[in-house]
Amino acid sequence: MSRRTATSTAKSVNPGHQQDHDSAAKAWAVFHWSGSAIVIDASYNISSITRTAAGIYTVNFTTAFATANYCCQVNTEIAGNTADGVFPIVPFSAGLRAAGSCQVRFLNQAMSAAVDPGAAHAVFYGRQ
Repeated sequence: MSRRTATSTAKSVNPGHQQDHDSAAKAWAVFHWSGSAIVIDASYNISSITRTAAGIYTVNFTTAFATANYCCQVNTEIAGNTADGVFPIVPFSAGLRAAGSCQVRFLNQAMSAAVDPGAAHAVFYGRQ
């Protein structure tokens, strides 16, 4: 995939190259833990998702980013009307966000333990 600077204001974007622009999502996934396996409900540019332990997942990209300097947005779904929240985070540690993968974690409302959310959404933006 070629790198684009997105500086021209005179050219239109053809649908085959819209994903080359920095503002386009380069990868995304909706997934959940079924109790024995990860289920990827829908995704784009995701080769796999692995679960290290409760609430700790690594999202692997089919096409890697150019560097580890990309944006990751994560949110969660919870089932029913419950007071228990789940807080998504992207750890800021060497190796946990790499060009080819990104670890995402989910903590309970008290921030004291990693927990599996009902479902998770992750979207990634940056240069590939």
